[in-house]
Amino acid sequence: MERYSLGTLLGEGAFARVYSGTAVESRELVAIKVPRAEVPFGSQILRAEFRARLGMHHANLVAVRELVDTPTGAVLIMEHVHGVPLSQLKNETVDPSMVEAIAFSALSGLLALHENSLVHGDVKPANIMVRPDGTSVIIDFDLSGPAVPTNPMEQSLGTLVYAAPELLLGQPRTPATDLFSLGLVLLELLLGRHPGWRRGMPGQRQLELPTDDN
Repeated sequence: MERYSLGTLLGEGAFARVYSGTAVESRELVAIKVPRAEVPFGSQILRAEFRARLGMHHANLVAVRELVDTPTGAVLIMEHVHGVPLSQLKNETVDPSMVEAIAFSALSGLLALHENSLVHGDVKPANIMVRPDGTSVIIDFDLSGPAVPTNPMEQSLGTLVYAAPELLLGQPRTPATDLFSLGLVLLELLLGRHPGWRRGMPGQRQLELPTDDN
């Protein structure tokens, strides 16, 4: 890490923490993803994320710069996205035109990912950054992987409250599972709360849409 200085904590997930950082020579602001010490396979996850994203450039997907080996494991150097996570906006009143800008840019990013035969696997408000101009950037590819993995039972469900119903039934993830999650995120943004689920038959779930009473 001689070429980068570590700054303040930006966020954290199950597998890694993300810090602000600075390239020593260029003074470029970056984000540095560091595996959590308690996760024994954290470096492998970052290596897989780097390999999957290598050479993939899109304005609505956070860019990866390089993988750096350190005495405590690999760290991932990424673009520093200027903005706020969508999770900070979901309980606020958001103009529909802003929701439209967030939706189109997030869809554009996901389309680029899907065209490379990858699925994000954990689309949720905390993994979508909103820039000052209202466009969005998808971040955190810890759970990303090939569409339709060889063994669906080994795939992660991501965040359950945004997971597509087929994943809960043990079916393979596909690009459609990302789109379902994004749809829930956008609906939550418009409603100001998570739409929730109404239980139906075993193995089935139905969206509980708002009524005049709620």
